[in-house]
Order: sequence, then C-alpha cells, then structure tokens
Amino acid sequence: MISWGDIDEAIATVRAISSQHWQLRGMIDVATALAKTNPSLALELLRDAFQLATEQGKAVWTIYDMRDIALAQALAGGASEARASLERAIEAARSHREQSSRDTFLEIVATGFVAAGLTADGLALLTSMRGDWPRVRIAVAVGAAEAKLARKTEAATAYNLAARLAEEGQLAARPFLHAYIALSEASVGLAERVAISLDRMEISAAQLEGPSRATARATAAITRSQLSGGDVLATLAAIADVDLRDAALRSLVERQIEKGRLDVARSAALAVSAPMDRAFSLSRVVIAQAKAGELDNALATLDAIPATHYRRVDALAAIAAALPR
Repeated sequence: MISWGDIDEAIATVRAISSQHWQLRGMIDVATALAKTNPSLALELLRDAFQLATEQGKAVWTIYDMRDIALAQALAGGASEARASLERAIEAARSHREQSSRDTFLEIVATGFVAAGLTADGLALLTSMRGDWPRVRIAVAVGAAEAKLARKTEAATAYNLAARLAEEGQLAARPFLHAYIALSEASVGLAERVAISLDRMEISAAQLEGPSRATARATAAITRSQLSGGDVLATLAAIADVDLRDAALRSLVERQIEKGRLDVARSAALAVSAPMDRAFSLSRVVIAQAKAGELDNALATLDAIPATHYRRVDALAAIAAALPR
C-alpha cells in the first residue's frame, strides 16, 4: 500500500490489527517506510507506538520495541524523541535483577543509541555494566560508526576504549576480545590499527594455559589468516601441534557453519585428526546441510561419520526431519 502511495489505507489497516503487539510492530514498519518522505506523519505514528510499547507491561518486549521505535524516530529526524524512547528502554533493562541479564539488555539499548547517532549516550551506559563482551562490543560499535562517518579521531578513541576494556577483562576472554576488535577495525578500513590488536591477541593467548591456550591460539591463527586473505585451511594445516591444529579446525567449522559456508566447514571437519572430534564436527556439518536443504551433500558427509559414533544418530535425525513429507 505504501509503495503504491495508499498511505491512509496502510495506516488504517495497521490500526485495525487486533493484536497489540502486531499493531505496534506494524506502526514501526509504516513509520520507518515514511521516515524520509513524510517525517511528521512518521513521528506521529511513532508516538502512538511508544504508548502501546509502554502499556504492554513486558520488560523484554519493551526493550526491543523501544529500541526499534527510537531507530525509526532518528531516521525521521526526531533525535530528542529517539533519546526518550531509549531512556524508557533503559528503565526496562534495569528492571532485571541479574547483572548478566541487565548487561545483555543494556547492550541492546546502547547499540540502539549508536545506531540512532547518539553515541555519547551509548557509551554512558558502560559505567553500569560489568560483562567483558557487552562492554567491548558497545565500544567497538561506536568505533565502527565513527569510522564510517570518516571521523578517524573519534573512531580511534572508541577503539582505544575497546582495547582498554578488553585488557581489564578476564584473561580467558582477552584473546577473543582483541580478535573481535581487529576484525572490526579491518572491516571499516582502519588497517593501521589492526596489527596492534593482533599483537595484543597473541600476547593474551600466550598467557593462557592448557586447552584454553590452544583454543585462543587457534582463534589467533584463524583471525590472522582471515585478515591476510590467505587460505585458512592451508594456514592451519601447517601448524605442527596436533591438538592446536584440531582446536583451530573445530573452531573454523563452527564459524563457517554460522556463515553458511558449508563446503568449507566440511573440508575443515575432514581435516581434524582426532577420529572422535572429526566425527563430531562432521555431524555438525550434516545437521547444517540438512537444515539448508542440501540433502545430497548431507548424505555424502554422513558417510564419513563412523557407524558407531553417537553423533551419527543426531545427523540422521536432522536428515530425516528435512525429507519431504
């Protein structure tokens, strides 16, 4: 309706929705579509959406809805209204008793501030948070946003904050935090910063012991290979330490599954040396292939899993579930 110019009819249709939740979501969608062409009407709809979000009484929904309302308000030029919506989301986030839950939801609000162009407000939330990952992700989000606006000084300040927060965090998390920072810096074109973050990643990984050290070093190897544009599998194959190489390959399998690169995930799984670990990784690939509708590939990968391995059952179940009924 909106694309055809039937704005009044579109709004009437949304207002006729009986579900309060879906009426609210509809208002946000319509307002977002109108934000650039008719900002005053968009803001009017969002004021109604704000009221509905306030009345629903469910903290989690309030957080997400207020965040989305704020983004639409910012798009329509309503910065002050966006800030008010996000402040209401902060209240809902702080109603959670557990610190980890508060951190999770405050991160959602903080990244909402950043997306709305209110970066200072987003950074201000760091003082009431404790989690290493949420704090670093917020600082990185600010750095990326500033870099995309070509504000290199502000971007550098935010990424420096992210690095400091990573160093203040738990030792076990530091290598992964610095890897995350390096990947973000590379994605926004701050190549001069990446080498420093990678060095911090390596130093942190070397300070760990046992399996944690192997996993961290594996992540470091994968991260460096990704950023250099090299063949990740070839890089990992050159690692002499079998345990370290397998840890890196298992990590690579999971990452490639998340990205939908199932052929690479399969190759990485087949390269794992330990038979039990190789079968486990292959089962993860089979499940992903089945869910993606790649049944022929899933059956081919299944053949590489020993008949006696316990994960073969899960792989078969995933294929069965994906078969046409």
